[in-house]
Amino acid sequence: MTLLQAAYRYLNLMRNVDKRRYGFRYLVWLREGAVGQEPDRGRLSVMGAQAVRMGLHEILGHDPFRAVRENPRLTLAEFIRQNREELDRAIHRVVPGLRLNDSERRLWILNDEGLYRWARSEGVRI
Repeated sequence: MTLLQAAYRYLNLMRNVDKRRYGFRYLVWLREGAVGQEPDRGRLSVMGAQAVRMGLHEILGHDPFRAVRENPRLTLAEFIRQNREELDRAIHRVVPGLRLNDSERRLWILNDEGLYRWARSEGVRI
C-alpha cells in the first residue's frame, strides 16, 4: 500500500463527514505543495482540524516544522518587534479597539492557531 493509498484509507474510515471533507481538502493542498492558505475547515472545530492534519502528517511522514527545529532563528520578542503592525491588524479584526502591549501580543500568538503557526513558520522558538 502506498502512502497516498494509506492516507485515502485513513480519510475514508472517518465517520465524521466534516473531518473527512476537510481531510481530503487538506490532502490535496499538501499534494499541491502546501502553497498559500490552508483549506477552509468549514464547520469543523480547530482541534478537529488539527487531529486530521496530525493524522495525515503521521501517515505521510510530513513534518511542517522540521526546518524550524533545524534552524531556529527568532525569539518571540524579536518576532513581535518585527511584525507589530501586522499582528495588531490581525488582532483588531477579531477585537476592534483593543489596546495592546507586547505581553498581550505574546498571549495572542500563543493562543491563536493562525498567529502561532505564522510565528513558527518564521522560525520563532516557542
